[in-house]
Amino acid sequence: MQTEGKRQKYRRYLDVRVTFRSDGQMMPQEILWDQTHRYSIARVLEVVPRPAYGAGGQGDCYTVQIELGEMVHERRLFFERSAALSGREIGRWFVEADLERR
Repeated sequence: MQTEGKRQKYRRYLDVRVTFRSDGQMMPQEILWDQTHRYSIARVLEVVPRPAYGAGGQGDCYTVQIELGEMVHERRLFFERSAALSGREIGRWFVEADLERR
């Protein structure tokens, strides 16, 4: 967990529905925020290796567009690769989220 200005950020790990294309690209299709909120990814704008400055860590940063009704939101979605070279656990997805103050 890191701080960005006065707002603290953390890595919120999420379930993400992905498609693996025949050329080997992994493309996120839907973010499952919780049991009642799912967000369809309309478009992947960019995929680059990038640190998550606010929450710490790094990964492949997918800049995505999410359509919510008439509005389009841009969000950074990170894929954190596993250190394992084989097996089913190849990595996990996270976003930088604000730490709620209590």
